[in-house]
Amino acid sequence: MLFFCLYAQGMCFVDLAYLKKSHINDGILHYYRKKSGKQICIFINEGMQCVIDSFACDMGNSDNLFPIIDSSGGNERLLYESAMRTQNRRLKKLVLMAGVSKLLSTHVARHSWATICKNELLSLSVICKRFGHSSEKMTRKYLDSFDFSILGRLVQV
Repeated sequence: MLFFCLYAQGMCFVDLAYLKKSHINDGILHYYRKKSGKQICIFINEGMQCVIDSFACDMGNSDNLFPIIDSSGGNERLLYESAMRTQNRRLKKLVLMAGVSKLLSTHVARHSWATICKNELLSLSVICKRFGHSSEKMTRKYLDSFDFSILGRLVQV
């Protein structure tokens, strides 16, 4: 799921949790950010499709794209929060197994995508729009607060 978030241009885990199969039409993922309500449209790339396919059997007839929130019962917000904690625990275990000294969480995909875009010289306004931020100031905070060296360490492992 971490890779899906990265491949999906830095998608937040909360947005991933609420994705439905119906959000994909003609190879394009359309969804509204939970935090800002802004619409995001992303072409489904090979990496995203691979992750979607890997969960297809688990999802069966469910409307959801991933096994995070079961719409048929329970408090969706609590289910999302529990899934995020579980995902972050799993990522922490992977980092320990790999011998990486930095923290890895669901949010790293978002920071990583923004930093990759910055290093590829994409404009701040483009990154801001893809993130669904209401101002470039927030996007600038993402870029300023993330240490790009973590990616280098993760890739080297």
